[in-house]
This record gives sequence, C-alpha cells and structure tokens, in this order.
Amino acid sequence: MLGIAQQSNLLDLVSGEMALVLWWHNLRAMLLNSLLGMFTFGVLGTIIMFIPFALIAYLLPPALSTGISLWKYLLAFVIPHGIFEIPAILILGAAVLRIGAGLVSSQKGESITDGLVRTLADWAKVVVGLVVPLSFLAALMEALVTPLVAVWLLS
Repeated sequence: MLGIAQQSNLLDLVSGEMALVLWWHNLRAMLLNSLLGMFTFGVLGTIIMFIPFALIAYLLPPALSTGISLWKYLLAFVIPHGIFEIPAILILGAAVLRIGAGLVSSQKGESITDGLVRTLADWAKVVVGLVVPLSFLAALMEALVTPLVAVWLLS
C-alpha cells in the first residue's frame, strides 16, 4: 500500500499549505456554527457540531467491510488529529450553547443586548484562547501526520 501511495503521489498532499487550507476550512465551519447557533439559541450550532461525528460513523461500515479493524480505522483516520479537533468541536459547541442561554436568561437589570454582548465576549475568549489554537494543531496533524499514519498502518 505504501508503494501505491508513493506511485499515485498521494503523499504529495502532505504539506504545510494543506494544513492552512484545512485550518481555514475549520475556521469557516466554526464561524457558521456560531452564527447559526446565535440565531437559534444554540440549537443549530449543536446540530452542526455533530456532523464530524456522523461522518466518522458513516465511513466506518465500508472500512470495516474491507477487513480493516475498528482500532486500525480509528488509529489511522481519527485519533491522530482527533485528539485536538474533537475537544475543539465540543468546546465550541458549549460556547455556542452559552450564547443561546445568555440570550434567554439575562441577569437582573441587564437588557437582552447587554446579555448578548457579555456572552459574545465570553464566546470570543473561549474561541480565541482554546478553539482556534486546538483547531490549528488539529489541521497540522491532519495534514502532516494523519496521512502518514494511515499509509503506515494500512500498508
């Protein structure tokens, strides 16, 4: 399998440029998640949060039908970058739910706008301090490590 990957230039995709492309994609998805969550009190943000997990579950049966074990599948395609990406997704989901909760439960003497500004400030701190760096590490791992681990484990 390693020979096939080298002959078809699959390993040419392993690059820092690909990491930036993946990171930019993840940042756009996070922004969309947050915007939809803000307008639906966190509901759509939570639903969108489950899409990566649904994708993993969708691709699992075809992989298992080829004879790949569950652990090889997870080790080859999910765990190398998932150790950073999954916590980032869950933390972002919690921050989006917090925005929705802040909209419906303002503090005493606080207007809805004040509550929104307060929860958006909390969201920004969490996203800038945790989610964006974790997403960057996940993109690096997904572009530079996961393909090599997949080829190594499945060869």
